[in-house]
Order: sequence, then structure tokens, then C-alpha cells
Amino acid sequence: SDRAHFGTKENHTLPEHDRNIPGFWIDSTELSVEKYMRYLEAKPHMQLSDRENPDDAVLLQYDLAVRLAEIQGKRLPTEYEWEYAATQAGKTIFPWGNDVPSVEQSIQESFLPVGFPRFDQLPTNPRVYGLCSNVAEWTCSQVYTYLGSNLVPHFETPASLKQHRVVRGGNEFVIFDGNPVISTKNRDPHTRIPVHRSESHSGLGVRFVRSSRPRLEPNDFSSIINIRQEKNEP
Repeated sequence: SDRAHFGTKENHTLPEHDRNIPGFWIDSTELSVEKYMRYLEAKPHMQLSDRENPDDAVLLQYDLAVRLAEIQGKRLPTEYEWEYAATQAGKTIFPWGNDVPSVEQSIQESFLPVGFPRFDQLPTNPRVYGLCSNVAEWTCSQVYTYLGSNLVPHFETPASLKQHRVVRGGNEFVIFDGNPVISTKNRDPHTRIPVHRSESHSGLGVRFVRSSRPRLEPNDFSSIINIRQEKNEP
């Protein structure tokens, strides 16, 4: 397991804290149309007509994503695992480092096939592509609200959000409008967007993970190590 820093001072939906992340493997790309059809032997019925190429990221609802993960012996990442990967264990701003995307990199007319653009990659073996440049991605995390810097959830998930899950990798413009532009605002890895599990959107896909060992003990799951409280100025 590894210790990493999560949250930002600017993002009050997830206070700053350190968390233990047990080892896991993450898929190199989002689930593609080709893989969807291979496992379900059917065309994805929610796919947009101009994004039906085999290498396009598939668009799907949460429960279908869970089903496809289980067929492969995998699962959806928690939002903490996703952020851990997208920030190189909390050490960088973006998956590729700290540099803001150039104008040439940021302007896209549409989402590219999975595995592109090549600049958005983790320095891993094998490489992991597209965490903050392709479609946003489902996580298995339920939606909790927080008060200020208090990491304890505010009572419980509001009734209106019980059927929602946290989506990472893009803001509302990416998820709901299918806006592929790569910018600091649109692609902040810390951004958490609640989406109803029954919905499918033009900018929402999924990639899967697998734990590096069976999760049988409490230590096999992510846990909070330290909450970083803000210091009051005298």
C-alpha cells in the first residue's frame, strides 16, 4: 500500500487529507466499443452515431459498467484510486506532470480514440492513457457531502444523491455536453461530479481496475491516515 495526499484547499467537496491506498492495477485505456461488443456480443445502444468506431470510448450507464467489469474479473475504481493514478500518487497536477496543456494540445473537436492523445500518459509500464483528456469516467464511490475542512460526511448521502456515483476526469461540460476541450478548468483531477447511475452521457465512459491482492482484511481497503486541518492565523 502507499500513502498519498487527496483534496485541495480550493475544492471544498473533498477536504485535504492523507489516505492509505492498497496496491491495484488500472487499465491502460477506457473501455472501447470493440471490447464492449466482444464481451456482450452486441452493439452499445447508447453510443452516438458519430462515435461507433471500434477504438472509441464506449458510453454506458453505471450498472452496465459494473457488469462488464465483473465479466472480466475486475471492478470500477474508487474515486481515491482514480485520483491517486491521475496525480501520480498526489505528486503532480495532471497525469502527465505539472505543465498546463498547450493550445495545440487543448483544442479537440471531438474525443479521440482510446489511447490518445499521447501526451496524457502516466510514466508507468505499461502506460496509462487518457485520464484527463478523453471521456470522464465512472467510479464506484457513493456521493458524500462535507462541511468545510471536516472529512466526516455530513450525516449521510442526501436522499436525492443515493443513486448517484462520483465521476472523475471531467467537469459538467465534459460529461453532460461532451465537450472534449482539455483545460485546467475542465480537467482538474480533483473535480468530483455526481451522476445518476441510470444515466448515460456523451462524455462519460469507464476504465477498470483490479486489486493487486484479494481484499479480505480491513487493511486491504483504502483508509484515512491524517486530516490536514487549516491553521488559524493569530
